[in-house]
Amino acid sequence: MARTPMRFVSALLAFAAGSAGLGCSSGEDDSSDFADRICAVYAPCCAKAGLPSSQTSCRAMYSSVRPTDQALADQCLSEMEEQSKDPKFCDFELDEPESCQKAFPNGSGGTKQPGESCSEDEECAGDAQCSGWGSEPGKCAVFVVVPEGAACIGEKKGSGKSWSGDPQNNQITLCNYNDGLVCNTGKCAKRANVGGSCSNALDCVDEAYCKSGTCAARLSAGSTCSGYGDECTLDSYCVEASKTCEPRRPDGETCTESDQCLSDYCSKGVCKHNSGMAGFVLMFMCM
Repeated sequence: MARTPMRFVSALLAFAAGSAGLGCSSGEDDSSDFADRICAVYAPCCAKAGLPSSQTSCRAMYSSVRPTDQALADQCLSEMEEQSKDPKFCDFELDEPESCQKAFPNGSGGTKQPGESCSEDEECAGDAQCSGWGSEPGKCAVFVVVPEGAACIGEKKGSGKSWSGDPQNNQITLCNYNDGLVCNTGKCAKRANVGGSCSNALDCVDEAYCKSGTCAARLSAGSTCSGYGDECTLDSYCVEASKTCEPRRPDGETCTESDQCLSDYCSKGVCKHNSGMAGFVLMFMCM
């Protein structure tokens, strides 16, 4: 059964809830220090997204979750501080450090195990999901990241997950997009290079697009294009009127449509940073 983009949002919120507990300890002064550190990690993201930087919610959330191990919590903080230097950090496209997963396991507090009957996600243990819909009986299903060649129903990208189809053996099998894998016709496969087969743009590496079932090299600025699709290089777009690839514009420049912007976001005639669904999480970390 198809999942909506809100599943991606919920996964990010789970990540934020887990991260918010970083640094909790028995000492009040220590807690304050850790609160400053974790909120400071996200402060540049708040500024980049144009959000308030009071971070009241961040400090409130961090104190509600206790780490399983303080040493792991410290390691998690250090690794996140290093990870925050990556341009993709604010968009939550990076894999959560393993130390964070161990120190702050995600989950709703449910107790039902994979295969047990459920009516909502909150009943399932850990970050497992309830696979049923509406009045249909559901079963808890656990997320499993599978290797190349394995059966799959979706993908994991950073902290987000998306899938379509029914779990098998109470498992939601996902390919790791950050490892260059996509779920293609039910199996994890490497994103194809130029010349490889494809059914959509995601099946090809970033330098290629899907053309009549084959990955073709993207067209550079100045090249002739058809006026639609993802033919041009990632830093350019196809102008429908002229059928020509033109360079995209950086944040702050004028625009009339989002395709013109490097951020893919044109707001009130100006190219702006696009937080996408990660913006929902940032609202909790910034305000």
